[in-house]
Amino acid sequence: MSEKRTTNAKQPECLSMTGYAQARHEKHGWAVRVTVKSVNHRFLDVKMRLPEGFDLYDLRLRQIVRERIHRGHLEIYVNAEPGTAAPVQVNKELAQAYLRAAESLMRGTRA
Repeated sequence: MSEKRTTNAKQPECLSMTGYAQARHEKHGWAVRVTVKSVNHRFLDVKMRLPEGFDLYDLRLRQIVRERIHRGHLEIYVNAEPGTAAPVQVNKELAQAYLRAAESLMRGTRA
């Protein structure tokens, strides 16, 4: 007995639930990397590992996953760390002027 399936034209039918994906994004001084591994499974089984302090996002992330994926075993890893900082440039003339002013204050004289 064959089963006829209809699919939404906007979303192509998923032929395999086995896969791997990784994405990285930097914003507001933070770099976030999300890694997702999936294998075929009869039911939806989500295992999520979040960084310390990100536990409050667990339920919302699971809800987003459930809205888009209905079966499979998923391992989702989220890593967040401070992003790359802009290089520091020192104004040497200004620093030397501050140093002379501080030395002058220590001697009790005017610069």
